[in-house]
Amino acid sequence: MVELIKRSAELLSDKISGEKLKISTAKTSLKDVLKANFNLKNIYMRHAVRFALAMTVGLLLVHLTHGRDVIWVTMGILIVIRPDVTSTINSMVVRVLYNLLAIIIAIILAFFFPHEILLIFALIMIFLALAWLPNYVGPSVMALTVFTVLVWPTGTVIENSMARIIDITLGAVIAIICAYVILPSRVTIDLPGLLASAIKANKAYMKTVIVPPEEYNHQKAVQQFNNYLLQENNLEAGIAKIQDFFTDISDDMVIYDGLIAVNHKLFADISVLGALQEKKLVKDVHIDNQPLISIMDDLIGAVEKDVKPSKAYLDSSHYSFESYVRKDLDQYVNWVISDVGLLQELVYSGSVKDIFARYRDII
Repeated sequence: MVELIKRSAELLSDKISGEKLKISTAKTSLKDVLKANFNLKNIYMRHAVRFALAMTVGLLLVHLTHGRDVIWVTMGILIVIRPDVTSTINSMVVRVLYNLLAIIIAIILAFFFPHEILLIFALIMIFLALAWLPNYVGPSVMALTVFTVLVWPTGTVIENSMARIIDITLGAVIAIICAYVILPSRVTIDLPGLLASAIKANKAYMKTVIVPPEEYNHQKAVQQFNNYLLQENNLEAGIAKIQDFFTDISDDMVIYDGLIAVNHKLFADISVLGALQEKKLVKDVHIDNQPLISIMDDLIGAVEKDVKPSKAYLDSSHYSFESYVRKDLDQYVNWVISDVGLLQELVYSGSVKDIFARYRDII
């Protein structure tokens, strides 16, 4: 780590003479990139195929029936269809309801105000539509629909309103049918399970790093390092999706955010010990990881089974360091112990509030 920081400082200060300044990275062939991404196991490739076919169906339907303006049926497909079935359904409900509310507002305005005043309302609506994006998509769609109905050059406000809601609904129906029929993707979120997997990954990383020096294996440590990062990314993606599904869950998410932060802190402190292992700075020190592993197993079981963890705690007196090169090695281990203790407190707090009984098997 020190050498890497020194090298970075040299590159930034441009003190290296006669040498091309660059930091090389591992290269991946174009073939590998295409193989990894352009296949139907990739949810976004499935979505791309589904989206293209859904838009084709919408365009053919309008063309063959010589129906209303094509843009609104295809717009209904565009704003509703999502990478998985559940998100598509949620999107349809929100968009159709907000469009229905929009035409009601437009009709009421048309009853009470002349055309010139309606144009002023239309300008206000386009301003609101832009102001509400991207945080308030539903109200933004509503404002945009009101704007369109009020400024449409042909037909009355009522005729335009009915046409818009019919076309948007038709596009939404096409999107739902395609989502169910064409390569359907159902994304199931088990938030407690994702949290348990992240803690398991950290436990496995700990088992490869906090070991006697002669048992340390570089390849296994790197493998568990990467596995932890993957599980943490999955957990963060799961939380983002849950937040899209539910409202008024900020208290639960605060606990989950704390758990992620502490689990990552534990990962970072384990990595410090791993760096010392890599540099062979841990010598003749017996580090017993079993008490830590037992606590981690207890926390994993508590999250998976929705039970309270035990109240057994660790302290640094369990560890004795009689011969080591780094005088602050005991401090690093104390940090790891403190991280596990704080993780235990947060899991206990979450179990008391029953957050591990919720957000399971969300489809």
